[in-house]
Amino acid sequence: AIELIQTVLESDEDNADALHLLGRIHFFREEFDAADALYTRLRAMDPTDEVALENLRQAHIRRGFQARELGDLAETERFFLAAIDLDPEDAFVHYNLGCAYADHHEDRGADAFRMWERAVELQPGYTDAHFDLAQVYFHNERYDDAYPHYEALVDARPDWPAPHYCMAVIRLK
Repeated sequence: AIELIQTVLESDEDNADALHLLGRIHFFREEFDAADALYTRLRAMDPTDEVALENLRQAHIRRGFQARELGDLAETERFFLAAIDLDPEDAFVHYNLGCAYADHHEDRGADAFRMWERAVELQPGYTDAHFDLAQVYFHNERYDDAYPHYEALVDARPDWPAPHYCMAVIRLK
């Protein structure tokens, strides 16, 4: 398939359909640098190309996860922030950038907290972000701040015992 696409591109180097197809192949082969380059090129050719925008964003997200697995916070941050630049309303990316910051809690805890707060602002029912915020508040004895997050968790997942337990502890305190 790549050879056929290359043949098309040799005669028409700006064939958007061929570039999109090649980008998807690179994406599914986890060749995110190559996919990124193609989608960036497509966006330069047509800034209104929503498919290229979303695929570029997804490539940034995947590269961010790869960098996080390697423990490279600077690269994780760079790729997640690039994804956020393309869609500032994506709670999932904000949350995961917060988790990457939390991995380096000695010096990035406040950044993690800020990202989790933003994730909850963007998606009020985001249980993972509520849980992480609640835990930070709880362990810092800021019970009044933790309680609403536990309430949101109980509303979303009434079968989850941890929030019920923490709410009971808060009531006792």
